[in-house]
Amino acid sequence: TETAIFTNRNKATYASKTNFIDILLGGTFASIEASAANNLGSVRLVKNATLGGSPSYADINATDSVVEIDVAGTTVTGGTELLTNPLAGKNDSKIMDLVNLTIILAPNDTLTIAGTSANSATINAGILWKDLF
Repeated sequence: TETAIFTNRNKATYASKTNFIDILLGGTFASIEASAANNLGSVRLVKNATLGGSPSYADINATDSVVEIDVAGTTVTGGTELLTNPLAGKNDSKIMDLVNLTIILAPNDTLTIAGTSANSATINAGILWKDLF
């Protein structure tokens, strides 16, 4: 079953004012650790997905960033899939440069990194971005 690893959201308000600051995605990485060499998994980046469970967003840095993060969301439905990174084997990792794709998150947009594995492997992921102040 696919599970939301985390979701970043560009806040609607920043410093008590309407937010007009965009986010530029720079890169992403993902890794898998499994107990068997034949494990298959993948990580997807989904823009504006609907999260199941009880998402709860917290500021990354209330003073210096318009981004907030959720790690409580569970299932991922809808949205626009931006890319999929396949992961295979007992230990695998992928790094992807997103700068040339010019993926922008406007205020209220979200980016969810979701993972799935054939054998309940541990999947980790991260994202790099730039607040366009």
